Amino acid sequence: MITSNQNLFLIIARNLVFWAISFIVLVHLFSYQDEINRVDLVYTLLFHVPLVLGLVLHKLALHSSFNQGRYGVYAFQVLIIASLLIPQAYFLTFNVLAEWVFSGFYFVAVYSWLEMTGIGGVYLSVTFLFHIAFSWYRQQEEIKKVGELKEQKKTAELQALRAQINPHFLFNTLNTIYGETLRKSEKAPSLILQLSEILRYVVDTSQEEEVPLKDELTYIQNYVKLQQERFNRPDQISLNIDGDPEKRKIAPLLLITFIENCFKHGRLTRESDFIRISISVNSKSLELTTSNTCKTGHEISTTNSTGLANTRKRLELRYKGRYQMSSARDGDSYQSTLILSFNHAMPDH
Repeated sequence: MITSNQNLFLIIARNLVFWAISFIVLVHLFSYQDEINRVDLVYTLLFHVPLVLGLVLHKLALHSSFNQGRYGVYAFQVLIIASLLIPQAYFLTFNVLAEWVFSGFYFVAVYSWLEMTGIGGVYLSVTFLFHIAFSWYRQQEEIKKVGELKEQKKTAELQALRAQINPHFLFNTLNTIYGETLRKSEKAPSLILQLSEILRYVVDTSQEEEVPLKDELTYIQNYVKLQQERFNRPDQISLNIDGDPEKRKIAPLLLITFIENCFKHGRLTRESDFIRISISVNSKSLELTTSNTCKTGHEISTTNSTGLANTRKRLELRYKGRYQMSSARDGDSYQSTLILSFNHAMPDH
């Protein structure tokens, strides 16, 4: 990052280079002999006085008018500088200043008013082009800087959202194992083993931007199997996966929130109760549909649920314009749907 002192140094250096080149070119043009004499140096120095004055005023016009979008005012200011101020300063320099400062030399103003207007116009045009070029460069640097800041913000938010999701899953599962342990259930060792496999996947993928879709689906299968072990009627829980997930990738731990909510808010106490999870994959998109019976008097809010709110933020950060998320309640059953496009924006509805 360029500091203010470095920026000032670059501006000074750029101006010194510009005027040094100008001085060298003009002193050779004004020299009538092969060897450059002192009088040539003095004459060239005096000739730059009106040019420096004109470009200083031009710089002020660029900042006060052109950069503010007042292009008509800027054009008028340039016209005055080129056709009036620079020629007038030229005649004053050689008719007054030269005689006063360099009394040992005899200089006369040899260029006409129109010629000085043309010369001044050339210098103003060159500095205008430089201004446009440097402004464009600074703008590109700002755009790049803003892009980098947005990417850093995006990464930080994704990591923070993942950190919120992972403990939620862990605590729910540990509570289940704790309950089985209190009952001295034979399920406890297998649940611990399944949990270790699931946690290994969570730890390994938590810092990844994307993971193979087939690995994510295997993780979901293990999670559902673990939940089936908790209930006396595992046939009430179904998971159906269709399609070919090969060569597809997805943000890790993105789908699990929808599935977790089925068990968090769902009811499996009656024979008619159910939790159904369906995942369909094709070459263009993935569709996840979850449905479950709800607990009596239990309200589910897709806006107030922390897990779903975080998931929606992740979707906005990673798949903005490429997903559709909906939910509906019908009596004592609840259904949610997520459609995720792999490559293209989703159509508006």
